[in-house]
Amino acid sequence: MSRSSMPTSLPAPQLRRYPSGWLRAGLLLVAIPPLLIGAWASLDPAGFFVGFPGMGLHWVDLLPPYNEHLMRDTGGLYLTQAAVLIAAAVRPGRSLVRAALISNLIFAGPHFAFHLWHLDGWATPDAIAQTASLGALVALPSLLLLVEMKGRGRTRRETSR
Repeated sequence: MSRSSMPTSLPAPQLRRYPSGWLRAGLLLVAIPPLLIGAWASLDPAGFFVGFPGMGLHWVDLLPPYNEHLMRDTGGLYLTQAAVLIAAAVRPGRSLVRAALISNLIFAGPHFAFHLWHLDGWATPDAIAQTASLGALVALPSLLLLVEMKGRGRTRRETSR
């Protein structure tokens, strides 16, 4: 290739349709529970085991026995999930957004199903609250993923693939 036929600049990034700022807000909203749960389980595994979800409720210790290693690993996994979701909110390239939401659902779906089928011994209000909160953690990322895949909204330059 002769010097005169070489391109002088890189091609412009392709345009991708993204929802307005609510996609970022939705990703950040989905990141809040794993961020809080992960920090608590990592920093205070015994307190997390006997005190989650807080407000005088005790859900984790209904499935004993306590295992510090498991609690710390759980915290780390939740924090990892939060980090990927936050990265997708800060830099919402199509591939990263989809990977963040799909990986979140890979965890949230089976987690929800397990707890849905293991409610023996739970007080009815706790069973309802847990089922609703875990269901929301499946519903919101599912909705965000469906809308993102449709590509509605304003145009943004895609910065990653």
